[in-house]
Amino acid sequence: LNSLRDEGQSATALAQRVMRDPHLVAEVIRMANSAHARADEPVVDIAEAIGRIGTNGLRRAIARVVLKPMFGGTADTLSARCAQRLWQHSDAKAAACQKEAAARGLDPFEGYLTGLMHNVGWTAALRAIDRSKGGAPSQFSRAFVTAFERRRETFFAMLVIPWQLTDGLTALGTALLDGDVAGACSPLGEALRAAEQRASLDMLGIGRLLGAGEAAIAH
Repeated sequence: LNSLRDEGQSATALAQRVMRDPHLVAEVIRMANSAHARADEPVVDIAEAIGRIGTNGLRRAIARVVLKPMFGGTADTLSARCAQRLWQHSDAKAAACQKEAAARGLDPFEGYLTGLMHNVGWTAALRAIDRSKGGAPSQFSRAFVTAFERRRETFFAMLVIPWQLTDGLTALGTALLDGDVAGACSPLGEALRAAEQRASLDMLGIGRLLGAGEAAIAH
């Protein structure tokens, strides 16, 4: 991700970098052929695919390829059963956080990365339960869920700080780790909270209904 900050790289150099990883090749081709890319004809050439999605699209592809395996689980564990749902939520939250960041004058990719990484804290917490004596209980109390969510934020902060991906993301993680609620209410923190709510509503099917209602009122 850091190497892609050099915007002077040619499409050929970028293509050579991407072709070292078959998973990244597949993700770049998928993005180039998605409806969002508005491609009239399917693209199979990696250089052309990079040209269609641009450097920012390539950065998003790399983030997805790097982070998605972190949401996996093994055997019939709680983390494994939650993996697909968590990734879907992360995907929706990343897209929402990208828009929220742009609306606040922040780097859209920093917003995307923040939304995509946030649920890594859930994965770490779920794996901790899997490793605990007796494993996951059959039911969780409301008090446990509230405490568990706070622990999720701590895990997220512990994971994101050492990576030093962006200054804003590192600052957000530091504020959360220190229990600094005001710091976590930075513009990036606000973008993340708004994206969290939007993604959760969308996952429940409520967001689409709200969107339709807002459109009807506007009309």
